[in-house]
Amino acid sequence: MVIAVDGANEYAIIEVRFYEHIPCDTCRISHIPMEIATPVNRPPYFLCGINSDDNLYFLHPLFEVPVELIWQAKNNGDVMSIVNWCNKHDLGFEGRIQGDILYASVEPKTKQRIVKPAHQRLYSDELTHDFKLGKYMLSFSLRLVSLDYGLDSTILYDWWHDKNTISQFRTDDLEAYPSEISIGNNHRLYTNGIITRIDRFSTLGYDIWPVEDISNNFLVLGSILVMKHPEHPTVTRQIQKGEAMLVTVQRGSLNNGLDDLFSD
Repeated sequence: MVIAVDGANEYAIIEVRFYEHIPCDTCRISHIPMEIATPVNRPPYFLCGINSDDNLYFLHPLFEVPVELIWQAKNNGDVMSIVNWCNKHDLGFEGRIQGDILYASVEPKTKQRIVKPAHQRLYSDELTHDFKLGKYMLSFSLRLVSLDYGLDSTILYDWWHDKNTISQFRTDDLEAYPSEISIGNNHRLYTNGIITRIDRFSTLGYDIWPVEDISNNFLVLGSILVMKHPEHPTVTRQIQKGEAMLVTVQRGSLNNGLDDLFSD
């Protein structure tokens, strides 16, 4: 049943209750519905609405939604606090890029660089970059192999995400730095550079990143981001020089579609 609707009639919160039928003690023929506890693999609440970018109806599970947000929605009609919780606005994410995938533009800055000569004109290059997102300072490391270290070796001190920079370097582990991944509910992400994970989520003097939000954070290092999904229009985003794109999954989701959740 619907328990709350936002003021603009764009979003609603649905509460799901589960029942089982028990035999009638009197007639022994008919069955009486009796409410039972919500099974652990079923979300008790859903956020529903219509996506503004593709006009598609969505039904988003609300696993682990804070109880106080549900109370505010029921009693004060505050549905937008749940929408913002799903979209990780408190972490600094800017919004959805497609379906249940969120994004934020960040500006990585080189913090540490370790160069290890290999043989002839090959060098092993390990870089650590910091970037700020809202109240947080996060870091990631890259292990690269330079094909020709030459006079342009300082180019990576300011992380340039254009094709010229990307083509000068190749990773020593293609599985660790892919150019395409699957994320969320069957979304496929592509770039002309590489995709990596975050290595550190807390820095002295900054807020500590919530433990429950550590998984499913990917940094796109390239000049373009393309996201495809069988039920959504393809999204293409240009990444500005000096920037990277951080992508993640909405809260409340287990990266499964509704068919998967209710398959049994």
